[in-house]
Amino acid sequence: MDLNHGGADFREEYQEIRSVYHSGRDHSGISAVLFDPLEELVWTGNQSGYLASYFGPELQKYTSFKVHHEEIRHVTANDRGILSLSSNELCFSARPGLRLFNLSDSDLSDLQCMLQKDDAHLWVAGHQGLMLEVDLKKGVISNKTEVEPGTVVMKQSSRYLCCGDTAGKVRLRDPSSLKCEQVLEAHTGTLSDFDVSGNLLVTCGFCSRMGHLAIDRFLMVYDLRTLRALPLQVAVDPLMLKFVPAFTSRVAVVSQNGQFQLHEPGGLVTQSSMMVYPVNTHGALCTTLTFLQHVRPWYLGMQEEIHIFGETHRKKKSLTTYIQDLQSLHIHPSSSSFGP
Repeated sequence: MDLNHGGADFREEYQEIRSVYHSGRDHSGISAVLFDPLEELVWTGNQSGYLASYFGPELQKYTSFKVHHEEIRHVTANDRGILSLSSNELCFSARPGLRLFNLSDSDLSDLQCMLQKDDAHLWVAGHQGLMLEVDLKKGVISNKTEVEPGTVVMKQSSRYLCCGDTAGKVRLRDPSSLKCEQVLEAHTGTLSDFDVSGNLLVTCGFCSRMGHLAIDRFLMVYDLRTLRALPLQVAVDPLMLKFVPAFTSRVAVVSQNGQFQLHEPGGLVTQSSMMVYPVNTHGALCTTLTFLQHVRPWYLGMQEEIHIFGETHRKKKSLTTYIQDLQSLHIHPSSSSFGP
C-alpha cells in the first residue's frame, strides 16, 4: 500500500499476508503462539488447554489436541516435541499429539513462563517465588531455587538469565547459580514484556500515575554492557514487543488493539519508524506475538484469529527454506484434527 505522509509517497514495509479464524467448539481465545523451529507449523495454545498447529503460508489446520484443563500460558518447542505450560502443570507432547509426560507438583503453582536451559533441562517460573529446573529426559523437577519476587518473563542473553517481575523490574541472574547480579528498574508500575538481542534489552510496561496504573508510552532500552538506560517514546500503547530476526536492533512494538510500530533503538527517526500499522482485529484484543526465526514473516495472535505479516516486496510465500519432511510426523491433514 502506498501512503502519503506530508506530501511524500511512502510504501508500507510490511503487509498482512493472511488471517485465519481460530476455530474450535468452545471458541476459546488464543493465549500463546509459536512458530515451530523445525517444521513449517504455527502452534497456538488457547484458554481451554488445547494445542493446535497450522501448516504453511495458508495456515491450514493441521493438528489439535487437549493438553491442559485450563489456559495455556506459554508454549515452546525443541527437537522432541512441544512444551506447554498452564498455571499448575507442564506438559511435553510429541508433534502428532502423543503425550511424553505431564508434570504436576505442589511447587507448580501460578506458573507464568519457561525457558530451555539446554537440550535436557528447562527453567520454569511464576509468581510462586521458585525457579524450577526440569529434567526433560526424566520428566521430573531436578532443582529448586528460591527467587524473590516471582518471575513472569524470562529471556537469556550471552551473559545473563534475564527475569522480569510484576514490580516493573528486570533482574539479571547468573545462569549457573541464579544469583541476582543486577536489577534494572524499568517501570514504576508493572512490567508487561521485554526482549533481548545481543547487548540490547528493551522493556515495556506500566507506570504509576496518581495511584493508578497507566500504560507507559516510553520503552526502556538498556545496553547490557554498561547497564545504561535510554527511554524511547512510541506512538502506540505498548503491551508486547519483540526484536525482529534478520535485523540487529529492530524491535516490533504492539498494542492490545493490534496497532504496531517498528523502531531501531538508538537509530535515526525515519518514516518507517513513525509509521503506525493498523490491524483489522474485528474488535478482538491482541494477546500474543511471535516471529519466524532467521526470516521475516511474523504473527499476531488475537482472541480468535491469527494474523500473518510479511515484507511488502517479498513475493515468495514459503515461511522457511529449511523444512523437514512433514511425512516424518506421520500426520495427514485430512485426518489430523481430533479436537477443536
